[in-house]
Amino acid sequence: MLRRHAFTGGQEALVVLLIEWERWAAELLESHVSYPILCYYRSQHDNQSWLSALTAVLDSCALLISVVPGAASRQAQLTFAMARHALVDLGHVFHLEQREAQWKARGGEERLPPPSFNLLCGFMAEAGLRLCGDPDSPARLHALRALYEPHAAALADYLGMPLPGWVPEPRAKDQWKTVEAVRSQAAAIFEESAVSDQATARHLYTEDHRA
Repeated sequence: MLRRHAFTGGQEALVVLLIEWERWAAELLESHVSYPILCYYRSQHDNQSWLSALTAVLDSCALLISVVPGAASRQAQLTFAMARHALVDLGHVFHLEQREAQWKARGGEERLPPPSFNLLCGFMAEAGLRLCGDPDSPARLHALRALYEPHAAALADYLGMPLPGWVPEPRAKDQWKTVEAVRSQAAAIFEESAVSDQATARHLYTEDHRA
């Protein structure tokens, strides 16, 4: 999510997206707490679920708060608070407090070990994102993750919905690349067309003044 908003004006677009996710999390909290059976509904695709999407948004917000400073950091705090609230309350609905405690007691599954964190920072730097460079940023990120990962892990175990990874899996298919290739091709055509139109306009302007 962060790498795909690493373009001019991307921070502003990311703020808008996070506002939408804050509202979506609030709506999910209202609907799924009132009707818990909705939590069991899955996507038509085996690699997608509402839980994985919500966790990915929390991951992105945690990075924006602790590692990637920018215009979206403030909205990331608001979205983080609402999304975490949804996870916590849904865990209470299914009485998953014991699973959360067991996950914490055994140290949980490390979703972002130090090598993966370094790899993640490398991906973001390559995309042009500015990292804070603070040596305490990994500790801040770890503290934020501790606020929601136990709840997400307990729900994932209970519902049988896997959580997303922090870094892309090797050879993982990224559908965005297909869209990006088409967009780049269209942008090149539009640019070529614009240059042609400008040349035509200059030619007509010159011919008009000669006449």
